[in-house]
Amino acid sequence: MVNLSAAALESRTLYRVSEEELARFAAAERRELERRESAYHADQAPLDVRGRTVILVDDGLATGSSMLAAVAALRLLSPARVAVAVPVAPSSTVLSVDAWRTRSSVSRRRNPSWP
Repeated sequence: MVNLSAAALESRTLYRVSEEELARFAAAERRELERRESAYHADQAPLDVRGRTVILVDDGLATGSSMLAAVAALRLLSPARVAVAVPVAPSSTVLSVDAWRTRSSVSRRRNPSWP
């Protein structure tokens, strides 16, 4: 069984995704994450970020969900501070990142209605 938040459970019900389909999808995604981990990091040990300031950089944020996942994973490694630097992001996303008590630097905040 896959553990779901209330919002995820509501979405699963709304889109009529069975428990079996969800489990299959989660297993496939887990395999892909493991493949990427192996391909990108091979035999390298993770960097020791305890007590250090870490800056996460991306070429731009849309919803910010991937960045917030990266921040959450990084925080498990006990850095002193986490900063996020991106050239452009919607104001709502910047507020979301800031709400995580993560310092953000965005050169241009864009209006979500822009193309």
